[in-house]
Amino acid sequence: MNGFIIGNGESRRDFNLNRLRGHGPIYGCNALYRDFIPDLLVAVDAFMYNILERDEVYNKCEIVRRILNDENGNCVLQTSRGDTFIDYYKAASGQTATWLMLERFPYIKNIFLIGFDIYSHGDRKMNNMYKDTEGYAPNVAPHPNSRNWVNKLGRIMYKYTSVLFYRVGDNLSMVPEWEKLDNVRYISYNNLEELLS
Repeated sequence: MNGFIIGNGESRRDFNLNRLRGHGPIYGCNALYRDFIPDLLVAVDAFMYNILERDEVYNKCEIVRRILNDENGNCVLQTSRGDTFIDYYKAASGQTATWLMLERFPYIKNIFLIGFDIYSHGDRKMNNMYKDTEGYAPNVAPHPNSRNWVNKLGRIMYKYTSVLFYRVGDNLSMVPEWEKLDNVRYISYNNLEELLS
């Protein structure tokens, strides 16, 4: 079984996400709903989650938020359906979406990470599909430090050794911290199209 996690890096700009429908569950992050409705949308940032609620995204797909602490002091994720998960990773939305998919679909074999650019391009400016829009930094802002994204996604990949993680993109930089992981692959959008055909 395949699963797809949609990040908001600019490398996915010209890829038609509708091509993924019918090929497995699709989870996404933050403002993705402005262009595409996935099966589940994660917004661990409270400000962004409030935007999702205001725009009634829960009427279009399941949404997930982070509750900082429950009555036992655990950091918790809560879905709009009322499901709760202990948030062990306390990661960003893309990593959280990846982990939730693996928890909900334990028989999944391939995870395709689309729009997981991790790094900015040559000018080091903000690399995000939704920069300069509500809830996002301006185009001129420096790209966030990606160390946390890399480390937490690497921990997830290390734990789920029976799953192949495909980072999809054209001319994306390799992630040095993942080179020792045997279950990480890099493929182009053409490769993905071939797999979907």
